[in-house]
Amino acid sequence: MKRIVIALSFLGPLLATGDDGVAVTPVHRPLIEEYTGLWCGYCPKGYIAMEMIDEIYGDRQVTITYHNNDPMEVTAVYAMNVQGLPTGSVDRRRLIDPYYGEIDEDFGIAKEIERALAQPAPASIEVSGYIGPDFVSATATVEFTDDVPTANYMIGYVLTRSGLSSPMWSQTNYYSGTSGLEGTPLEVLTHWGWAVRGLVYNDVAIDVGGMRGVKGSLPESIEAGRQYSHRRIFDISNNLYANPKNRLAVAAFIVDGRTGRVVNAAKCDFADYVDPSGVAAVDAEEAPAEYYDLQGRRVERPAAGIYIIKEGSTVRKTVIH
Repeated sequence: MKRIVIALSFLGPLLATGDDGVAVTPVHRPLIEEYTGLWCGYCPKGYIAMEMIDEIYGDRQVTITYHNNDPMEVTAVYAMNVQGLPTGSVDRRRLIDPYYGEIDEDFGIAKEIERALAQPAPASIEVSGYIGPDFVSATATVEFTDDVPTANYMIGYVLTRSGLSSPMWSQTNYYSGTSGLEGTPLEVLTHWGWAVRGLVYNDVAIDVGGMRGVKGSLPESIEAGRQYSHRRIFDISNNLYANPKNRLAVAAFIVDGRTGRVVNAAKCDFADYVDPSGVAAVDAEEAPAEYYDLQGRRVERPAAGIYIIKEGSTVRKTVIH
């Protein structure tokens, strides 16, 4: 059986550099996690918060949502000791309200995020990946700014899916018809019904095999400036939510094994994934001049396989027999 893979990557520098080319503090992307459930009447405030966070902070952060006791649940055992819903965390430092944060202020979680963004990260992390017919492969690359002779760091991974929705799903909403939220982002919840259908759920965890960090993914003794890479494979052959594949993403993050906290995170999404079944086939004799393999390397004499072809400003994928 032929295995076809489509490769994509999160583009960005491992370390930010100054004008003199000297490496400076790595970019810190906080990991924001939400714990929620369709049955939870107060969880819609977390839904609003996560949508706002994605809109405001974009790729400056990484978001994962874990569902409990509903069709989107993949685990009820989390990396943190979650006692009730809704709950959230930023870099797994502590459990907080996913909307109000720790200070119980309107959209107070934003202050937690801003605080995390301002904190230096001990290491950079980037993640690239590719999709096969029944698997997702992710490779995380980490680089520390200082030597760590007795390190206890691990790389964690979670496979997520966006755009999840079903007419059969109903979100309980205790805010329906209430007062006191006028002029806040939560006011919209007061106009929704008690049971809300048609919501679209993003960044939902669908495989948490590496959630706590993978032992041995980073060495016990770390050298500054050296890049360490680790690969994680997700089997999606029986995953109900793995399609369409262009809504999948892999969150990768560095876990401090001593504290359980996350010190930096990155995300690789597959929004540009193209289903190979829809790729056009051509004969080798008709091949354009510029061929690249799926790792982006120029190929002068392409053999049979899948390639990226560049024709002027046009870029497309094709199969050569």
